[in-house]
Amino acid sequence: MQNFFFWLIPLGAIIALVFARFFFKQMMKEDEGTDKMKAIAQYVRDGAMSYLKQQYKVV
Repeated sequence: MQNFFFWLIPLGAIIALVFARFFFKQMMKEDEGTDKMKAIAQYVRDGAMSYLKQQYKVV
């Protein structure tokens, strides 16, 4: 029984990674959206990077 659980955890992790790769590839095929959506995404990205830079200064 212990042997079963020993292999169940790595198997579950591998299955999760396969699903993650599948969903990532599916997401990357999608259209990025309109020009306005791209501009908003860039603003969000810039804000997130500014926040992270500030946090790294503290740490």
